[in-house]
This record gives sequence, structure tokens and C-alpha cells, in this order.
Amino acid sequence: MLKKRTKIYLLLAVFLLVVGGFFVWWWQGQQSQKKVDWDNPDYVFDIKIPDDFDQTKIDRVQLKITEARKAYAEKKEDNYTWDIIGNLYEFVRDYDRALVVYKKSFEMQPKDIIAILNIGTIYEEQKKDYKEAEKYYSQAVVIFPQMVDVYDRLANLYWHKMNQLDQAETTYIQGIEATSGKPDLIVSLINFYGQTEQIEKQKATAKKLLELYPDNELYKKDFGDLAK
Repeated sequence: MLKKRTKIYLLLAVFLLVVGGFFVWWWQGQQSQKKVDWDNPDYVFDIKIPDDFDQTKIDRVQLKITEARKAYAEKKEDNYTWDIIGNLYEFVRDYDRALVVYKKSFEMQPKDIIAILNIGTIYEEQKKDYKEAEKYYSQAVVIFPQMVDVYDRLANLYWHKMNQLDQAETTYIQGIEATSGKPDLIVSLINFYGQTEQIEKQKATAKKLLELYPDNELYKKDFGDLAK
């Protein structure tokens, strides 16, 4: 009797596994079909609000949905519309769909700084895919060679996430040259040298900063002793 009951339980377990597996396969198929349907507003605005959102964040989600729906209805072919939708997805932590629409925006407008930096940030901070983050930050450097922020992002990625100190240093120096000695990047390089214990280089860079900006009292206060 016991053996017969055990067989029944085993058969029931196998049946449940088969049914469960079929359901998962069907559900994944339905989801994959939805992911390509960007002309369907029901899919685009099918938003799942995270359970830990308080009322303030829920209200912000609703405002973002309203803004995104308006842009989608009026200017669906405008890349900025997809930036707005990507921001909505990112806010509710739907990073996979955020990446899809930011890339869509970037394809529509290859000089979309919002899209390319947000793609890099998601790969870096959420996906921990540092090679992909490097790819997009590097593209940003090529497209926007005068923008300080793109060098800072790429250098920090090399430094803090990829442990490629030589690449970080090279990126800072490249940025300083390309931006004609913008002080923010020089300060970043000084801090980089200090935290990586390259003291002689830190002193030389601090001296360069004060030579370029001799009247800046903050720089004299923070780096005057280093430059002596």
C-alpha cells in the first residue's frame, strides 16, 4: 500500500513539473513576443511598479507615464520620446526595456548624449557588464570630445570597476588635452594620483593646475602645498 502511494506521489510530482515547465515556456514565449511590439501602447505602457515604492514614488511614476504617453502619441518618431520612455523604465527598474529603448533612440539620433550615457550607466551600475559600459562611454568620447563628463565616466570605470589604472590615467590625460585643460579633469587626475599613491605625478599635476588658474583661491587652498 505504501509503495503504491509513493508511486502516485511521484507521478503527481512529475505531472506538476511537466505542467509547470510548459507554463513557463508559454509565458516566456508571450513575453518575448511583446518585447518587439513597440507600436502597441498597451505594451509600451505596461508598467510594473516595484513593491517597495512609497506613495511619493508612485505619484512620480504616474507623472512620468503621463509625460511619456503624451510624447508617444504626438512624436513617436522623435528620439527624445524614447529617452523619456527609457527614463520611465529606468525609474521603475525595468532595465532590460530601458536598454532597448535607449538603443532605439541612439540609432535614431547617433548624437543623443542622453541615450548613450544612460546605456553606459545601466551596463555599469545595474548589469555589471563593464565591457559594454566601456564600449558606450568610449563612443561618447569620440562623439563628444569636448565634454568633461564623458572622460570622467570612462576613467572612473577603468579605475574603480575594471582596475585598469593605466587606462584611467590615459583617459584623464586625453580629456585634459581635448578640453584645453578644463580644471575639473585636472582635479580628477590629481585625486586619482593621490589615491593610487603616485605622489610625484600628483605634485606635478597640482603645479600645472595652479599655473593654469593662478587666481583661483580654492585651488590654492586645496593644492597649494602639493604644488610647492
